[in-house]
Amino acid sequence: MGAARILLVEDDAALARMIKVNMERAGEFAVASAATGREALERADAEAFDLAIVDIGLPDMSGTVVLERLKASHPGLPVVVCSVFYDRQALIDQEAMRRADGLIGKPFEHDQLIATVKSVLAGGRRKPGGIGPGSGDASPTGSSAPPTDRCHGGDASPTGASAP
Repeated sequence: MGAARILLVEDDAALARMIKVNMERAGEFAVASAATGREALERADAEAFDLAIVDIGLPDMSGTVVLERLKASHPGLPVVVCSVFYDRQALIDQEAMRRADGLIGKPFEHDQLIATVKSVLAGGRRKPGGIGPGSGDASPTGSSAPPTDRCHGGDASPTGASAP
């Protein structure tokens, strides 16, 4: 079996590049990037993907809208949601997030993202207990990876003041 095709939907170009390089370095993934929800939906319609990773805070539409549209047009496509707002339940559309196959919060360690993607691709769900801190293996804490492997993303302000 070849590398799993991943659609990465992330508007922070530097973070998207870092995720792509690290995932492809693992040798099991081929990553295509989209910087907007619209671009992601167009790519998903034009190309076959095994999984999508969708940031909640996109410039043109909410990641939850992208999640819903991907699930409607590509029902078999697993979607992992990634956001700095992972632990802020009030800022996330709970109903839409229940449709996600996995959740991971920013900042995260690259090994956490890869483990989440592998688990979801294997048919597991990486969000036991729902959304929020400590809600499963994809929790943004507790990893022993070196700090240089941590992904913060451009939307990860210390106050969490940016919009989802």
